[in-house]
Amino acid sequence: MKKDKSISKKGSIVSGECYRGWPLRYRVTRLKPGQLVKRVESAMAELQMQAKAGDDVAVREFERLLTALGYEYQDLLRERAKAGDKSFHGSSSIQELLWLADDTIECLAWLAKHRSEDCECHAERRLNWPGFISVLASINRKSKEVIEHIPLGRKFDHYNRRKTEADSLFRVARFAISYVTERQDSFSGIYYAPFIKDVLWMKCPERDEAIKKFAAEQGPLTRANWDKRKPVLERVITLYYGPSVERWEMIPDLPIPKSVLNKCGKSRLKLKTYRDICPAEIFGIMKEWGEHLCRNNKFTPDELAEIRTWSNRQNTDRPCIMDVAPDIALKNIKGRAAKRKGGWGDYKGEILNRCKRLLPKS
Repeated sequence: MKKDKSISKKGSIVSGECYRGWPLRYRVTRLKPGQLVKRVESAMAELQMQAKAGDDVAVREFERLLTALGYEYQDLLRERAKAGDKSFHGSSSIQELLWLADDTIECLAWLAKHRSEDCECHAERRLNWPGFISVLASINRKSKEVIEHIPLGRKFDHYNRRKTEADSLFRVARFAISYVTERQDSFSGIYYAPFIKDVLWMKCPERDEAIKKFAAEQGPLTRANWDKRKPVLERVITLYYGPSVERWEMIPDLPIPKSVLNKCGKSRLKLKTYRDICPAEIFGIMKEWGEHLCRNNKFTPDELAEIRTWSNRQNTDRPCIMDVAPDIALKNIKGRAAKRKGGWGDYKGEILNRCKRLLPKS
């Protein structure tokens, strides 16, 4: 039997390889749209059947794929709506959104009744409760059922529309709070380096435990405790959303321990501080890192040319918030900064204000 030439190489949907990145980035063959849709639907159906049969891996991958597709669909609808796409407003997309809202509230009403503690926990973490808009009578009725079982409004008396409007600054503030209170990743040591001794060189379990201990000593993240928790929030905001120059200033210039240097092996570079080995590409500071290396090492003309070439490849996954397409909130800050000849400090200050307003009083 001849091998099917239409099956793509490693990494395709058909080959069964588990690509860990964005689901829509699978490499596929140049099929006609109709053939491609049939193949995708077939793969989805097979994965769903495996999930229903109790395969834990299939359940996890199916949920991950649906979540990713949901994000993609949300972004598409948001872009088309904001762009004034007439085909969007004249199609069934609005009706479909209302159906989704109707079904979602119904599901949440059931969960609120039978899993009220879980719903309360997740709704509180979203920081923008309540999120129900009464566009249809059925949604209004169901949202009342949810509120009846989860009286979250009492915990969020300080909220109002102005403070929780989902503009760019609100999303940045919500992410910063979520990161500081819930998340640790391989770069957490950079954020806490000025506050926890040797946290940069700790292994994951030890580092996470040290960060948790530090957070417990600082107290809860509230407005009453704002002065203690603000410095870490400021570092997270700058390293994620600030200009590359400001991000570089946040990178610790601490000496590398001998134990770490021994693991690095022989190097053409003079490795002295953390800045010499920092994840520059991840944080979008390749240019600053290249200039730093050139100042502290002797390179040949060819090596200098190579450094200048790759140092200009900044990571676009973390754009400075000053450079993204501005919404009303960003336009207002830009106007204020222009009048007083300000810059990143104006943006950072407003984001920190949003963070503080989102926090409970005590």
